[in-house]
Amino acid sequence: MKANSLGLQILWWAEIVVGARALLFFVPVMISKGQIRSVSPYALEDWFMWVAAFASLLYFLIGIVSLLGHNLWRIFHVLAMLIVALLTFGLWNVSTRQQVSLPLFYLLPAAWALFLTAAVYSIKVKTQRA
Repeated sequence: MKANSLGLQILWWAEIVVGARALLFFVPVMISKGQIRSVSPYALEDWFMWVAAFASLLYFLIGIVSLLGHNLWRIFHVLAMLIVALLTFGLWNVSTRQQVSLPLFYLLPAAWALFLTAAVYSIKVKTQRA
């Protein structure tokens, strides 16, 4: 029988809490921007908000699934990292089309996803014998 380490449980709770907190910020901001004007997929700020909100939602759901004990939790983290990396590449693509340099803090969702995946793979799962 496998028992997850305390470090993994703390990491998963951190994913849930940080993801929920980020969603509580991004969703009202996106609704407000949508009411003022249409949200454009070609505006760099709007694309960043979509990437960050989607990454927050993704890691929030993965944290819940991991806490519930799904066996593929490591693979889910890798897939989330790849999805966030692709979205960040799209953000970079939008910035190069507009001939604007991408601010470094726009890379935070990708850096966070890379950090979480590295943390998940570095923490060992301890096994208990009955």
